Amino acid sequence: KKIVEPLGARVIKENKDVTKKISKGDASCSDFYPMNCTDESYIGCDGKFGLIACEDDPAFCPAFFSKDATSEDDKVSGGVVFFLGIIILFICLLGMVTILQKMLLGMSTRVIYKATNVNGYVAIAIGAGITMLVQSSSITTSTLTPLVGMGTLRLEQMLPLTLGANIGTTM
Repeated sequence: KKIVEPLGARVIKENKDVTKKISKGDASCSDFYPMNCTDESYIGCDGKFGLIACEDDPAFCPAFFSKDATSEDDKVSGGVVFFLGIIILFICLLGMVTILQKMLLGMSTRVIYKATNVNGYVAIAIGAGITMLVQSSSITTSTLTPLVGMGTLRLEQMLPLTLGANIGTTM
């Protein structure tokens, strides 16, 4: 969080007031567009324009911030950032699979294969236990998926572990 949050704020920073007001039903998106600021600078709107905010010094506004942005501009910015996030996710998963393939060559693959070849109920308990230890079913599932892709785990072995991970989230 200490690394990702400052980097993310350099790209895009959401205006949380817009989201809160719309979710409570106090406003709609059309209430925020077009901008009606008293001053021509970002300070006139308290640094908040539409869906993207710039609360700090204008020299350090996020890359997708524009003081005269329209609703369409904000939607395009959100779409571009979403697309970039998906690309980064795929690159990281590809890197993780590559590293795991190199690490799990030979004997270690057979050890993992034999260690996970247990009764389904025991596998559910193991999945729940791992999730309780790491406090995230996403981590558990994201670790198991590349192992199935590499052939280290069979899909039938992953299913009870994933069910256990989902159960472990509730505990």
